[in-house]
Amino acid sequence: MQRRVLIIMTAFAFLITMGGVLTAQDMQMQQQEPETTDVSEKELEDFVAAYEGVQEIQRELNEEINGLVEQSDLSQEEFQSMYQAQTTNNQSTMSEMSDAKQQSFSELMNQINSLQQGQQSDMVTEIEEHDMTVEKFNSIIAAIQQDPSLYQKFQEITQN
Repeated sequence: MQRRVLIIMTAFAFLITMGGVLTAQDMQMQQQEPETTDVSEKELEDFVAAYEGVQEIQRELNEEINGLVEQSDLSQEEFQSMYQAQTTNNQSTMSEMSDAKQQSFSELMNQINSLQQGQQSDMVTEIEEHDMTVEKFNSIIAAIQQDPSLYQKFQEITQN
């Protein structure tokens, strides 16, 4: 459960950063007929290579975040509770924590945000090293989510 929350937190941060372009596009796509994105075999292979690199960066980030939480004055449960309260803007949970715990949480989040910013630039570099732009990477993610046959091709490549 603890790792899952941190993985979700990291994935969410990644999607916010990397998927910002998609948000507006997704809203438009929901109002229109779904478009199919033509993805060549080479583009899909490049995408998979970039995707696997990004996944590795995310795994490393998760490990670093877990290490920071373990080194902090907060237990995993306290951190998760405070993080969830912050993301849902639940002030009552935050106010139940002591000032010292809130300060520890704030410092920890600053460290995590710094790590995430560094990792996000690493993710962009990883994507670009595979002859892709972030926009193309995101459009292929969207296409995979919308096109079952493309998703199947993606799965086949990742399993080989």
